Amino acid sequence: MRLFFFIPILFLFIACEIDTKESNRYEVLQLIDNGKFDLALDKLGNCNDSKGFSEEECHLNRGMSYFGLAGYDITSVGEELYKTYSDNETTSDEKSIKVIAILFDRFKGENIENGVSEYKLALNSSSVDKSVCNLTDFANLSTNQQQSCISINPILLLDIIDEAKVGDNLLSIDLQDLVDIEKSVRGIAPNISSEDMAYLLSNDLEKTSQNTQDEIDATQCLIIEDSCTAVGFRTAEKVGNYNNFEIWKLKKFNNSFTTLKLTDNDSVLLLEENSYITQKEVVCLEIDYQKYDGNCFPKPVKTDTTLTSNIVDKLNDDDNFRNSIALILNVGDDETSETEQVDQFMIDICDSSDCEVTEKNLIQYFNGAK
Repeated sequence: MRLFFFIPILFLFIACEIDTKESNRYEVLQLIDNGKFDLALDKLGNCNDSKGFSEEECHLNRGMSYFGLAGYDITSVGEELYKTYSDNETTSDEKSIKVIAILFDRFKGENIENGVSEYKLALNSSSVDKSVCNLTDFANLSTNQQQSCISINPILLLDIIDEAKVGDNLLSIDLQDLVDIEKSVRGIAPNISSEDMAYLLSNDLEKTSQNTQDEIDATQCLIIEDSCTAVGFRTAEKVGNYNNFEIWKLKKFNNSFTTLKLTDNDSVLLLEENSYITQKEVVCLEIDYQKYDGNCFPKPVKTDTTLTSNIVDKLNDDDNFRNSIALILNVGDDETSETEQVDQFMIDICDSSDCEVTEKNLIQYFNGAK
């Protein structure tokens, strides 16, 4: 009799647990659908024991929530990319510029990076490496894995649609790599527009704004001292120190542009967006960035990386990073294999597909090698 008494209670507990999981799952999905992404992230937790979701599903929904917080809607981005890509009146070079600008225009804040990390965790939780996010392997993935891959590789959707795509299709674009290079370029040209970013990466500085050209010229002058006169700048002048960093003022001969840049062991520091002060004169002989009185530049805020560590080292050491940049620059090119595209990208930077990239190579590439 006692056994029969406990069995209904056991089923009651099981039913409650199932009901709790389903309730939690429904609530999280509703929060995401209604744009309440912060609340969804709180409900999902760290995915170690997310009620109603597998570990893969949890990370997938966390990635979706972070993208939502960043205002990065995959569907609308995909539609805009496809509209650009399928425009038969646009050349392949113009398509690449527009596609790059569309993506970079949406990289705001750290939520994009958090979202990419979560999508990668969703793949890793199923023992799937992010390197399979390419056209060749896509069909063999589950629905959730495919969604993660399209989120990580925004050009994958175009590859799927493009039946004329040539090559082995074994390479993939990693959204994190695009975010990294966007941050790096913005570190040396803080006010750069997304379209200017696309032209700069495509080795076409002349089509960018004058401000972007001046920032790149100033950086070249700082890195390659004997190039200053050629780009219209006076030799860089050291005007102070901030902690262990050197502060340099760069000014055009015609006084139309002045900027500050920081260096660390001869490498240009990357500064956080909107913290880099340009178009102003330094009038203080002794610069104290802790005591801004209106006559000196405000205290600069820097990231923990340099131009070398964030781009140059990655181009030399990270195949995926190199592939991502090369492939995004060749969207719309259906005649050249992916491997050839990567090789040509490296040749354009430093004259050889297996060369060792330097800061000098990179800034000359940005500057049209002038």
